[in-house]
Amino acid sequence: MKESFDWEALRADVAELQRPLAEDGDLLRRERARLLLVARAVPPRTRPLRKRWVWVTTLAAAAALLLAVEHQRKPKSELSFAAGNAEVSGQVGTWLTPSGTAPMPLRFADGTIVSIAPQARARVARVTARGADLVLEQGSLSLAVVHHEGGEWHVGAGPFTVLVTGTKFTVGWSAAERTFTLALQEGSVLVRGPTLSGAGRRVNPGEQLHIAIDDDRAALPAPSVAASLGSADSLAPALADSAKLPQKDQRAAKFGSWKELAQRQNYADALAAAESQGFDETCKAASAPDLVLLGNAARFAGSAARAEQAFRLVRARFAGSGEAAMAAFFLGRIAYDQRGNRREAAQWFQNYLREAPSGGLAREAAGRLLEADRALGDLSAARDVAREYLDKYPSGPHASLAHDVLGQ
Repeated sequence: MKESFDWEALRADVAELQRPLAEDGDLLRRERARLLLVARAVPPRTRPLRKRWVWVTTLAAAAALLLAVEHQRKPKSELSFAAGNAEVSGQVGTWLTPSGTAPMPLRFADGTIVSIAPQARARVARVTARGADLVLEQGSLSLAVVHHEGGEWHVGAGPFTVLVTGTKFTVGWSAAERTFTLALQEGSVLVRGPTLSGAGRRVNPGEQLHIAIDDDRAALPAPSVAASLGSADSLAPALADSAKLPQKDQRAAKFGSWKELAQRQNYADALAAAESQGFDETCKAASAPDLVLLGNAARFAGSAARAEQAFRLVRARFAGSGEAAMAAFFLGRIAYDQRGNRREAAQWFQNYLREAPSGGLAREAAGRLLEADRALGDLSAARDVAREYLDKYPSGPHASLAHDVLGQ
């Protein structure tokens, strides 16, 4: 009677072998050693040809299984990226601002291209094998994200987060006006943040989103990002007219426009206008919102000292106000990003969270506090912040960092 082989039993055995190997690294090593010993123990030419062939088939299937498991266990390398036209290797965490009037490109290894607009300030907070987390502090970014299965890209813009898979869009954030804008060309994105439902807002091709977090309106459609953010070119007629004034009146005309210049993101000229009248006098005459605007104009113009002066004056003159809490947040950013003082930065971020626990910048303050605590090596405090962050903002831009701190 002809001998038959039970192939279904072999398949079941291989499947049974696969299950524990995929879950237990130690078992994987033990089974590899056992298979090698079994293979060496089989005497050559002493078993029937059919049984020898069955053993070879079994060992080949097991070897293929081991290779597949090891391939799955091997981590994929993180995406690299180049910053600027000189193709300089990009550094995670470094703040980037284009010099001059040309945008700064970021080219990722998977083909994704991010363009940082002039006068904008952004950074790559984290890269993985499947995407990256970007943070936009001010201005706008244009992204052309290449679609990959399982791709994960996030853009944090102020208190908002844009979840991306593969698409083309432009996103903007004005810290001075607390305004978020997004214009989508291709694909779709999900936006989460203040005034939006817990599930967020899905934006489709051709749609534009404009949200001012001081009110509850989230109009869709809205003006284009370029129109919302404004352009320094639109100031040319006004500046040309001021040039026709007598010399003694030009200083006053320029001073009178510092607020408009700041609102249009022409920060260097806004600071120069305030200085032309006298920065101290400008601060003394300014309201709390105007002091915050002036401080941010100075910060983005590169004068950390003038920014600190304005923000500290907000804290002294308008203690307990929402603007005072915002000033604490921005003082934290100056301490961390410009001064490199992580401890002082952590104190300022804690002040903001204590004074405005549900404020529009609470999520960003918690994330920056997490960064500061980890940089200080205070792992106990960092873990506490990480747990609270994930409870409140499980999909926030610092969620990946929180998981890393907690070892998850």
